[in-house]
Amino acid sequence: EAQRRREDREEEEEKERQRKEQEAAEAQRRQHEEAEALRTQREAEAAANIPPPPVEDEDPNLTFWSAHENQGKTYYYNSQTRESTYEKPVGFSEPEKVKNESPHVEL
Repeated sequence: EAQRRREDREEEEEKERQRKEQEAAEAQRRQHEEAEALRTQREAEAAANIPPPPVEDEDPNLTFWSAHENQGKTYYYNSQTRESTYEKPVGFSEPEKVKNESPHVEL
C-alpha cells in the first residue's frame, strides 16, 4: 500500500512537472510571436517611409520661400513657383539672408 501511494505521488509530481514545462514553453512561444509581430510592424513602418505630420499652424508652402539680399535690398524667392517678390510672404520667418547670389528672376 505504501509503495502504491509513493508511486501515485511520483506520478502526480511528474505530471505537474510536465504541465509546468508546457506552460513555460507556451509562454516563451507567445513572447517570441509578440516580438516577431512588433519587428514586422516596425519594418513595415520603416518601409512605408511615412513622413512626419506637419507642425500645426505651419503653412507647407512657406518651406519653398527663401530670403535673399541684392544691392542692399531683401527679396523673397519661391523655389517651387519661381516667384520673386520684395513683399515678405505672410508667416515667413527669415532664418538667414544670402547675400549677392541672385540667379533668380530679376524684379
